[in-house]
Amino acid sequence: PPRIGLFNKSTPSDYEQRMRRAQLSHLLPAHAFDEDSGLFLLNYALPGTRGTDEKCHLGFGFSVPPLTGMNEQILNKLEGVLALDLPPDTYVQWLLFASPDLNRFIRHTRDIREDAGLWPVGGTAGETSASGDDSMDRGLCREVFERRIGQLEQAAASGLGASLPQRAVDYQIHVFVKMPVASGGAPEEIELAAARELRMQFETSLQNTFAGRIAAHNANSYIRLMQCLLNWQPGAEWRHRDELYDPATG
Repeated sequence: PPRIGLFNKSTPSDYEQRMRRAQLSHLLPAHAFDEDSGLFLLNYALPGTRGTDEKCHLGFGFSVPPLTGMNEQILNKLEGVLALDLPPDTYVQWLLFASPDLNRFIRHTRDIREDAGLWPVGGTAGETSASGDDSMDRGLCREVFERRIGQLEQAAASGLGASLPQRAVDYQIHVFVKMPVASGGAPEEIELAAARELRMQFETSLQNTFAGRIAAHNANSYIRLMQCLLNWQPGAEWRHRDELYDPATG
């Protein structure tokens, strides 16, 4: 019979393997993260336990802001990122995600106000500055801000209002790179060095393209992104906690 992509009836095992993954771990292959190098270990299996043909990989990722405009200079920089010399069988993935997770934005704006001394940490309405020259009611400022945050959280959960059902989202671009480990098992030092060098090249190119406004993915940010992609329930862990990675449990 003719072959039609993955849906060829003569190869059900291939269809099952690619389209009906039995375990979530097949879709989320990260097994370990090294803080010093910023590298993830992917698809690793202990010697003698591998039950799949998929190779072990080293990977890394960055979060960058979406571009709101384009000119020839930016285009040339993007071409530089796409023209990086990659090892054979290396994958690069670009993901544009309208994330419902506004915690990073909320935390950032709250930190700015607390660092500027607009209110004391844990302040309440009615508290005033200890300085006689400052008549701002810091507690009132905090209360107004918290109400605004509540509106944003509500907009992210159920929409901006009856006439505006669109939900508030944080548009993000994530860049992930994974390169195979030749032996298929634990990476050799030369492979780690090559992965670190490739990561540095990507980081430098992305910083030049996005004016330095990039963030490297670590264990916590990766878990947070995966949870946010897969679980939008009201009780989802990412909605209520900043730190999701527990080094004790991996």
